[in-house]
Amino acid sequence: MLIAFPVGGDSQGESVIFEHFAAAPVFVTYDTSSEKYGQILNEEATLSAGSKNASDLLTKAGVNVVVAAGIGDGAINRLNGLGIEVFWSHAGMVEYDLKLFLSGKLAGATKGKCDGAFRQ
Repeated sequence: MLIAFPVGGDSQGESVIFEHFAAAPVFVTYDTSSEKYGQILNEEATLSAGSKNASDLLTKAGVNVVVAAGIGDGAINRLNGLGIEVFWSHAGMVEYDLKLFLSGKLAGATKGKCDGAFRQ
């Protein structure tokens, strides 16, 4: 399983979760099979179609799960439609949220927590 975390920069497990899913410049990934971290650069983070582009980017990379702090309804619905599950960040740091996710302690995201104001 490939898990993605939107972050401001790649410090692997020590990265802080970015507040806005589509505007995150980097997604830190964790592969549960290899137990290794990786990264996906979100070069279109500042574009108005950010959530669509980010969703497509993660789909192409084979991501199965996203753990986010701020994400809108549209992005959740799009990710779910592409077969990617979305969960809420609880701890705010990749390594802690990863542990919570793997132990089944993160809540699934069904309703967004982002109004898009960060793009204005």
